Amino acid sequence: MDAKDMDRLGSAMAKADEHKTALGALASSLKGSLIVASDSKEYDAGRKLNWAFNDSGYPVAICNVACVEDVQAVVRAAAGSLSALKLGVRAGGHSSFSVVDDSLVVNLEGLNEVTVDKEKRLVTAGSGCKIGAVDKHLYDTGLGFVTGTNGDTGLTGLTLSGGFGFLSREHGFACDNMVEAQIVIATGAVVIASETENADLLRGLRGGGGNFGIVTRLTLKLHDVSNAFGGLSGRLAPTISAASAIVRNWRDLTMDLPRDSASALALPCGKPVVACVGATFNEAGATAKKRGDLPGLAFIDKLGGWAEPINKFGKLDYHRQLQNLLEPMNQPKFSLTSALALNELKDETITKLIRLVRKEYVSNEGVVIIFKMGGAIADGSVEKSILSHRKCNWWVIYEGNYKRYDTPAKKEKCLDWMKKVKDLLMEGNSGVDIPYPMHDPSLRADKTYEHNAYLPEHKRIAAEIKAKYDRKLT
Repeated sequence: MDAKDMDRLGSAMAKADEHKTALGALASSLKGSLIVASDSKEYDAGRKLNWAFNDSGYPVAICNVACVEDVQAVVRAAAGSLSALKLGVRAGGHSSFSVVDDSLVVNLEGLNEVTVDKEKRLVTAGSGCKIGAVDKHLYDTGLGFVTGTNGDTGLTGLTLSGGFGFLSREHGFACDNMVEAQIVIATGAVVIASETENADLLRGLRGGGGNFGIVTRLTLKLHDVSNAFGGLSGRLAPTISAASAIVRNWRDLTMDLPRDSASALALPCGKPVVACVGATFNEAGATAKKRGDLPGLAFIDKLGGWAEPINKFGKLDYHRQLQNLLEPMNQPKFSLTSALALNELKDETITKLIRLVRKEYVSNEGVVIIFKMGGAIADGSVEKSILSHRKCNWWVIYEGNYKRYDTPAKKEKCLDWMKKVKDLLMEGNSGVDIPYPMHDPSLRADKTYEHNAYLPEHKRIAAEIKAKYDRKLT
């Protein structure tokens, strides 16, 4: 531990001592446990539970809750005797931002119960569940829920921020498929949000993240995934012109992609390949022999490139295979990740983007992934959520990842590279920020954009909803 970390730990321990009485009272009220800042292995392990290996903070205390009553106790303490501390919420722990310095952290990992109602086609999961864990409860049912493509991602954080995956073009964002949520609001009260009960709060939760309280349970729609057919195409494209041509072809060919199909391109830094992922849930997938037999995958044959050394397509088990298709790129790492939604993806932008990933990259751990949006996403009712990027065509994730022993200077170079990627994508492509807790390089760069994840009207609506449910504190 270096001197800086020693100081941070010392600050957390000092605040723990300052609030010793209040923390003791909180601990005695919990069915779960409370870990107070110290130099113990238990505390150090508790603050490092996140998927991203990035610098986790030094909280004053970590509350490992066991039930919704524990969450209520923490929220009331945070609004009362421990109000001097920041309140952090760790659900799936995908982001290192959930554990910050000098905070009171609510660890929801213990809220992990899952129930499946196959007749009503609903799954209900505790807010500490990860996507992969919920998927396992649906093995061999032929049913799946709209969610992301990394099984280690927390279900709750992803859903509340929108949530995009293989089923989204047919069924909308993950949040569109959330029919009910149990939430502890700022007063400490437990509230149910659904279409028939506190419907305005449900709208706010659909895209509003954790701004309205701590969600403890979600209920999501299930859909038929029995006909899943898909796979991976790896295209050899060692030149910038060849790689750019593949991206342009993919962009044009997916403009009319059937809504029961999904596709994404991966551009790994420093590697002479372009990877294309494709999946379809068309009923013809049950008997198809090759991707060319299916309207949602036949376009992949026309992408181009020098060769196709990887061609792995076939009938897939949705949970065991399709949901794990991007797993090689989803391993825990020191991850600097951000995302944008784009209305356009111009030729000039594509060529410059390929140059950034082929010639100007900092780390070969980095990658840019482009997903095709549209379909049911664009159809989703704007009156039932507060998301502002429904009408966009492309969702772009860009990662400036680095290794454990890379220097701080290398990390800064990764951030600079991410800034270049964002500047390029925003320039002339009508970009919209994504409301995810990611590393936005523009917030610390010399050339900045106003973070525009929410339109002014959506911000106003969100503020009104929050004021209503926070009312007893004002």
